[in-house]
Amino acid sequence: MWRKGLTILGSSLAVIVVLSFFPLPDLVFRGFGFAVAAVYMTTANWAYFLHVTRSSRSWNPFEGMNAL
Repeated sequence: MWRKGLTILGSSLAVIVVLSFFPLPDLVFRGFGFAVAAVYMTTANWAYFLHVTRSSRSWNPFEGMNAL
């Protein structure tokens, strides 16, 4: 599970670095913080399930989540 967490953390830090070069209001950064929290919440439960049941060691945080 730590691999998936590091993947999300690294990608969110990369987006923050890119956003910091633009003169954006503080509301954008707060919104991004809420979005990152939502991504962590939605993937953590499923990642734990995969870790326990299938011994998943993938770096993909969205492994097994099929859109529609």
